[in-house]
Amino acid sequence: MIMTAEQLVEKVKEIANSVTVYKLGTFGNKTINGKRQWDCSGLLKGILWGYPENGKYASNGVLDQNADTIISNCLDISNDFSNIMPGEVVWIKGHMGIYIGDGKVVEATPNWDNGVQISTCANIVNGAKKRKWLKHGKSPYIEYLQENIVNNWIACLQLECNKQGFSNQKVDGIAGKVTLASCPQLSNKSKGKITALVQERLNNLGYNCGSIDGINGDNTQKAIKKFQQDNGLQVDGIVGKNTWKCLLMI
Repeated sequence: MIMTAEQLVEKVKEIANSVTVYKLGTFGNKTINGKRQWDCSGLLKGILWGYPENGKYASNGVLDQNADTIISNCLDISNDFSNIMPGEVVWIKGHMGIYIGDGKVVEATPNWDNGVQISTCANIVNGAKKRKWLKHGKSPYIEYLQENIVNNWIACLQLECNKQGFSNQKVDGIAGKVTLASCPQLSNKSKGKITALVQERLNNLGYNCGSIDGINGDNTQKAIKKFQQDNGLQVDGIVGKNTWKCLLMI
């Protein structure tokens, strides 16, 4: 790994707040009229190569690849944007950006302000300079920390609770009383996105639900009951307030 997701996010935000211009085939290695030049894939490659400070082309074992090849080499590629993490690559045919959280992306594009800029991920929220992406994935050169995974899962849960009308809470990845109160009780026959989020959390904690399909079947029930047993809870397979509290670690 060359850098953490947090470092990448801070770097692309820093570049977005500097004077830039879009130029196909550049990666922060050139300037024109005082504006540093980048293209969409060059934003990620250039940073990983050390630009704009002390860069060296194709260094650090990072290949010179276009947007389509970069996404094909990512890990955990998905078209479900409810589980996207800051620092992930977002992609449409021939173009890419870096997700920075809160429904925002940094991308190098000739559109809008012509340069590296912050845009809105229309898959998640509405806003100015919006674009709908097709896929996202984790770069093999970036370290996505476990703490980020937990916080991102909480943010996904908060967002889903808002979407389903259980709450109108701030989506910040921080679990507290409001988040706990918004989590619905899940019966032993529950189905849907929130059930899928419980499966994801249990799998990450080492309780094997099998595939994340949003169906509270036999494997998920076994995982819930084992989790309840290990945490000194009533073993009933129902995800109620106390089980949610342990899942949220509060």
